Amino acid sequence: MRIKVSHIILLLGVVLSQQPLQAENVHQKNDSLAQVKSSDTHPADTVAAKDNIPARSSDLAALEDRLNNNLRLTIASQWTINLSGYGILGLQSSQAKSGAANPYLSLYVPGAGITLGGLLRQDPYKDGDLSYSLQFLYGTSAGSTTLSFGNVSLNWALLTNKQKEDPFYDLSITAGQQLLPFGSDNLAGEDKRPTIAYAQYTSKVGSGRDIGLLLDNGFWNTTDPTNSLTVPKLEVLAGLFNGAGANNLDTGALTSKDVFLKAIYNPVQDYTNLFGQLSFAGSAWWHGLDWQSENPTAGESKELQVPTQRYAGEIDWLKKPLQLTLEYVSFKKSPIVHPTKAVDTTGNSFVGTVFWTDDALPNFQPLIRYDYFDPNYANNDQLNAKGIAPNKSDASEWITAGFNLYLYQVYPLAWRPYAVKETNRVIKLQANYTWKIEQTNGNWVDKTQNNVFAVWAFFLF
Repeated sequence: MRIKVSHIILLLGVVLSQQPLQAENVHQKNDSLAQVKSSDTHPADTVAAKDNIPARSSDLAALEDRLNNNLRLTIASQWTINLSGYGILGLQSSQAKSGAANPYLSLYVPGAGITLGGLLRQDPYKDGDLSYSLQFLYGTSAGSTTLSFGNVSLNWALLTNKQKEDPFYDLSITAGQQLLPFGSDNLAGEDKRPTIAYAQYTSKVGSGRDIGLLLDNGFWNTTDPTNSLTVPKLEVLAGLFNGAGANNLDTGALTSKDVFLKAIYNPVQDYTNLFGQLSFAGSAWWHGLDWQSENPTAGESKELQVPTQRYAGEIDWLKKPLQLTLEYVSFKKSPIVHPTKAVDTTGNSFVGTVFWTDDALPNFQPLIRYDYFDPNYANNDQLNAKGIAPNKSDASEWITAGFNLYLYQVYPLAWRPYAVKETNRVIKLQANYTWKIEQTNGNWVDKTQNNVFAVWAFFLF
C-alpha cells in the first residue's frame, strides 16, 4: 500500500490538534466539579465565607456574660407607668327640687379621676413582683367640689404560681390607701359601678377607702386551663387599718384601729362548669378597736372595746348570660361616751342585683336591683293591734331598673369565650330609674317626689 506524503502530514495535524482540545475538556470538567462541590458547600444565597467566622468558646462565654448582665439590669430596673382615667357627665331628674335655679333637672359632673400605675419590679422566674397605684379623684357633693387621693398603694406578690403551676398557698400584700373589700359593691370603684348609686349601706354604715395593710392569702389553688387564671379554693383576706377613712390622719389613740377579715369560698374552680363562677363570702369588720374602760372615773379596769361591728355575707354567681349578686349586712354600733356607754344601735341591709350579660364585652346590659336598709330595728317588734309598728319610720327600700350601654369599646386581640378585664378605652352610658320607698309610721309609702331618673356618661381612657 502506497501512502502519500500529503496524507501523513494531514494525519499528524489531526493528532496535534486533538491534544489541546482534550486538555481543555479535562480542565472544564475539573472546573465544573469544583463548582458543584463549591455550590454544595456554599449555596449562592448564603452569607459570604468571610462573614461565617467560626465562634470560639471564649466568644460564647463573653456573650453569655453580656446576656446575663442585661437580664439582671432588666429585672432590677424594669418599671412602667400606665396612665388611665375617667370622666363622668351626669343628668338627673326628680320631682324633688334640686335647687332654686333648676328645680327639677340638673346637669353636672359627678366626678373624674386619673390613675398612674404599673410595675416597679418584675422577674420572669422568681416571685416578688412589686406594682403601684397612684390615683387622683375629682368629685362634687352638696354643691362643693373636692380633689383628693384615691388608691395610693403598693402591692407585693410574695408567693405566686411562677415556680409551681398549682401552688397550695399564695400570698400578696397591699400597703397604703385602698378600697376595703367589705361587700361586693364597694370594690367596684368609681368608674366601675354596676349602678349609678352605691348600695345604701356603703354610705350609711361605712365603707370606701382606708389606710392600712391587707394580706391576700390563697389556699388550694388550681389553674383553670380555659383562661389560665389561678383560682383558690379558699381565699382569706386579713387587714389592719387606721380607721380614720380616706385622706385622713389617724387622730385617735395608737391602739384605736380597724381589724378586717374576709373569707371567700369557690366550690368549683372550672370556668366551663355551670357553677364555675359561684362564690360564697363572709366578712367581719371591727371598727375603732381600743383598749380602755367604759367608765374610767369609776376605776374600772381596761378591756377591749369594740365601738362598731360590721358583718357581711355575699353570694356571687357570675355565669353568663345571667349574673347574680346577693349581699346581707348586719351592724352594731356601741359608741363609748364617758362616763357611761351610749345605747347600742343595731341594723341590717340587703342588696340583690340581677344582670343580663350576653358576651364578654357586652354592648347592652340590662339590670334590676333591690336595696333595703334599716338603720335600727330595735322597734321592729313594737306592733299595734293591726300588726304594724306605729313608730317605725326609719327603714327604706330602693328598687332600681336600668341598663349599661357600651357605645364604643376595644375588643381583645385574641377573642376568648370567658370574661376579660375591662378595656382601657370605652364609652359607657348608664341609665337608672330608682323608686325610693320609705317607711312612715309603720307603713311603706311610695312618695313620687323621691323617685329619681339619672343618666351618666362615662368616658374612660
